Amino acid sequence: MESRYGSIRQALAAAHYPLNATVLASLADLTQTDLITIDKRGEMLVSTLDVALARDLTQDIRKEKFEAGSRSLVGGKRWGGKRWVAYEFAMSAPELRADRVDRVLVFFDEGRQREARNRAAWLPAVTGLSTIAAFSLVWLWLSSHLVGRISRLRLGVEAVARGNFHSKIATHGVDEIDDLGQSVNTMSMRLDQLVKQVQRQEGEQLLHQVSAGLAHQLRNSLTGARMAVELHRRDSQAGGDESDEELEVAIQQIESAEETVRRLVTVAAGEREAVGPSPLEDRWQVIQNTLVPIAKHLGVGMDWVATTELKPYVLPEAEAWSAAATNLITNAIQAGQHVTVTIGMKGQDRVQLDVVDDGEGLAPEIATEAFEPFVTTKPEGLGLGLAVVRRTASRLGGTVDWWRQNGSTVFRLTVPAQALNDKSTVGEQETAVQTFHGTKSSP
Repeated sequence: MESRYGSIRQALAAAHYPLNATVLASLADLTQTDLITIDKRGEMLVSTLDVALARDLTQDIRKEKFEAGSRSLVGGKRWGGKRWVAYEFAMSAPELRADRVDRVLVFFDEGRQREARNRAAWLPAVTGLSTIAAFSLVWLWLSSHLVGRISRLRLGVEAVARGNFHSKIATHGVDEIDDLGQSVNTMSMRLDQLVKQVQRQEGEQLLHQVSAGLAHQLRNSLTGARMAVELHRRDSQAGGDESDEELEVAIQQIESAEETVRRLVTVAAGEREAVGPSPLEDRWQVIQNTLVPIAKHLGVGMDWVATTELKPYVLPEAEAWSAAATNLITNAIQAGQHVTVTIGMKGQDRVQLDVVDDGEGLAPEIATEAFEPFVTTKPEGLGLGLAVVRRTASRLGGTVDWWRQNGSTVFRLTVPAQALNDKSTVGEQETAVQTFHGTKSSP
């Protein structure tokens, strides 16, 4: 209002054109005000208001005492049913004007100004309220979403604290909360692995204690059984009977069992078994003589294939290699109807044993943990056979792998070997990192 009054005063105070009724009406429309011109005696000349109302306004204003050049004369006074705000300014050089205008009164309708003020404030107010409402809705949604995610994260952590290491927190990797959830999942997985490792160690310790007592009992029983079989063979030979092949096989099996029990007793006593080199060909023959009767008894076909000459080579730790090879072949005999065992040299310093059976292969639930201790699907099994094979291969500096190929299961054991003319010290082979591969289509 003050800015508009200032513009009107600036435009009219020094104007040289006559302020007649037409000019005053145009100015009133442009400025949304009402104007009254007054001569030097205080009489009204021209007005854009009703004549009677204009006279009343003029008379009332004349009664007011104003200082020269006062900007606002009357504020919020009611005339003719309306509230007005009045301003007055003097014309420059009124004595030179032909229209005799000495002063100009400017009237603002306070109601009209209030409406304009309301219209000006309505859009920002509505926009502001809409923005606040939208922001509040978005914030409530984000808050509830965030609270829900934090609640799920808390439940996941509580599940881990209760020992449930298989629960997973769904993450999408979009913010820090997802990163925290992924960290909890990783922690849960590592705790699960740690618990399994501790359980295996406890199981191994318990098995170690049990095997110590069992080994002593078995040694006594095997000694008695062997004495009985040898007495039977001696009596049969004294009676003129020819040597019974089945008795020879029985004695070989008892000797093999006695050797196994002897090793158990040695380990149970906390001692390390003395090992030494042995010809590879001799060990190969012993394994055949031991396992062929078992396969024949179970009705399993066997093929024994040597792809290279074995006689020139020795095994640094023959007993350990024989136990690992026997374990793999025995598992194959129990799994399939036909087994092929292939042995040969890989290069000049490693012997490779492949055991192939036509069975269904390892169960899917243990396929990825086949070489871990106590992993088995056999009701009577302990799940230590393949674990012992892996440890043996690792200790000898070799590897053991398995895969499925053309409907058959293949186990491959590769360990160092030495030629008879090799003067290097037995047992100084560099220990390689044991590797394990899952099911694959080809070696």
